[in-house]
Amino acid sequence: MLVAFFPVMVSNVYWSWTNDCMAGLFALAACVIVDRLFKCAMIRRAYAEMRRLYGAEWGNG
Repeated sequence: MLVAFFPVMVSNVYWSWTNDCMAGLFALAACVIVDRLFKCAMIRRAYAEMRRLYGAEWGNG
């Protein structure tokens, strides 16, 4: 009985830990992607605002 119990218990603990780890990695990846998208959107918005305020001459060096 114990011969079957311990491998099942160990595999369940390992599987649970792996699921938690993968969920954390997916959440971290999603946060990084959202952060980059948000930064790009803010930069585009700032450029559009500067073009609106200063016209076509803004950003030509």
